Amino acid sequence: MTTDVRNIGVSGSGEICSTVVQIPLNLVGVNVRESQGYELFHQYLKLRQDVFTVQKKWRVWLSAQNDLDQYDQHDTCYVLAYERKTMNVVGGARLLRTDRGGQHPLPGRFTYMIRDAQRGLLDGLPSELCDNVPVCCADTWELTRLVTNGSIGVGKEVLRASNTFLASRNAKRCMFLGPPAFMKMARSMGYNPVPMGKIAGNRDGRFVVFSTEVIAEDGDYPAQLTA
Repeated sequence: MTTDVRNIGVSGSGEICSTVVQIPLNLVGVNVRESQGYELFHQYLKLRQDVFTVQKKWRVWLSAQNDLDQYDQHDTCYVLAYERKTMNVVGGARLLRTDRGGQHPLPGRFTYMIRDAQRGLLDGLPSELCDNVPVCCADTWELTRLVTNGSIGVGKEVLRASNTFLASRNAKRCMFLGPPAFMKMARSMGYNPVPMGKIAGNRDGRFVVFSTEVIAEDGDYPAQLTA
């Protein structure tokens, strides 16, 4: 069986590297190991499962076995941070463009997580996360499911790599959903996070939605890994 995993780019000069991959819809959830990119993706799903499903006991829409949900689709991009020597994934995040689903999605049709929470479609998230209706725009992306194994600096590496990738795709802004500490980390890296609503909470924790401008960088995101 051959895979068609797209290794969109890889960067990093230290012990921690980052790559961005896109997984075809028909391979999501399939246990194949013929692609380096897919192996990293598989490790990221396992890390998500350990943190969100096992530790936090979040309910997942599709599968409690690997934390897959309705936003893991063929148009989803994944930023994966891994150790250069061992190729072990130590963190990652999920990226989606906010124009998926169109300006006027059909009732019950999923678009992206922040917008669907505002629409009242997600039982696990408060609907009052944003003061205004979240955007539907090709140059604005959403980052969710940020997770790390607890190693120092991994979260910052994921954000740095996400910005580099988004800049290469001509993105202007990125929206984030996570705990309040997430926004504090972004500010410490030189970003100017703008809250899009008040901090909200439920049995799963405290959440805040914020956005930042994508910092333009010179050159394209280098594609080095091969599937």
